Amino acid sequence: MAPELGVFALILAFCLSLSQAFFGLVGAWRGKPVWMSVARPAVTGQFVFVAVAFICLVYCFVNYDFSVLYVAKNSNSHLPLFYRVAALWGAHEGSLLLWVLMLNVWTVAVTAFSRHLPEQMAARVIGVMGLISVGFILFMLLTSNPFDRLFPAAADGRDLNPLLQDPGMVIHPPTLFLGDAPWWSYTRTSLSKGRRPLWTASVQTIMHCMKPSKLRKASPVGLKPVFTYLPARGQGTDGIG
Repeated sequence: MAPELGVFALILAFCLSLSQAFFGLVGAWRGKPVWMSVARPAVTGQFVFVAVAFICLVYCFVNYDFSVLYVAKNSNSHLPLFYRVAALWGAHEGSLLLWVLMLNVWTVAVTAFSRHLPEQMAARVIGVMGLISVGFILFMLLTSNPFDRLFPAAADGRDLNPLLQDPGMVIHPPTLFLGDAPWWSYTRTSLSKGRRPLWTASVQTIMHCMKPSKLRKASPVGLKPVFTYLPARGQGTDGIG
């Protein structure tokens, strides 16, 4: 039941991301305040449904649901709870879902704290974030669905990659994604303008809004060699290769 609920939540999130992108970007382009105002509620709805999908996948890992292909490939009944939860972003499909969740967290934050910005600028940022969500959620649903069923269900799963069974590697992906998501969105919004006065305003917005994100992003990137070396050393490779 949880996998089907997760897929349904992703489909609803995709529909809301389309609304967010369309009304944010087209509303700003045509100067329609009513259209731009529709993008903000879509942000909240999309975040709720992406969070529901994320919780559904966590539930599958915690409860050893090896009828889900992704769970069977990246977990087993002997993994501690900490690593069963972290196994969610231990491979491609779950990492995409985590990235979309981080993007939605930042989109909600932008929606809440961008009311001091010009309405059209805020709508464009929200619209670009929605457009990025459209691409990633559609990609998940069509080619990388973390909720694909396995028939018949496996008696037990394989295992989480041993190189990822380290506290540093567990913490690293979420903190990295938390910094990546807003940088993508603000950069693309700024580049989409093209006229100098609005470009200057966009750069100023980036510099103002990205300071906390840069700190969060720089920390995991700077520590990446440490995160890579420690688990590799435990496998007898001394971090080489």
